[in-house]
Amino acid sequence: MFAESDLTSRWCPTHRRYETNPPGRLRCSAAWRELYALEDEVKAQGVGTANALLQINSQLHNLTEAILDAIAPATVLAPPRPQPPRPASTPPKPAAGTIDL
Repeated sequence: MFAESDLTSRWCPTHRRYETNPPGRLRCSAAWRELYALEDEVKAQGVGTANALLQINSQLHNLTEAILDAIAPATVLAPPRPQPPRPASTPPKPAAGTIDL
C-alpha cells in the first residue's frame, strides 16, 4: 500500500509516544492539528522574516534613489571667457654679434 519511506514517525504529545503515520493520515487528529499549526506558524515566521528583509531592501533602494534625485547635480560652470589678445611684444633687437648678459 505505502512504501516504508512514505511513512512518517512523529511524536504525539497526547499519547506521549512516536506514532508512524502514512502521508495525509493522522491517528490523533487533535494533537497533530495542534502540532501542524505550530509548524506552520514557525514556517510563516521564516517567510515573514524573508519578506521583511525584501521590503527593507526595497525601501533602502527607494531612499537611495530619492536622496540621489534630491542632490543638486554638479554645478555646471560657464565656459571660460575668452582672454583678450595680448599686446604685441616689442620686436627682438637685432643681434650685434655679442652676447648680452
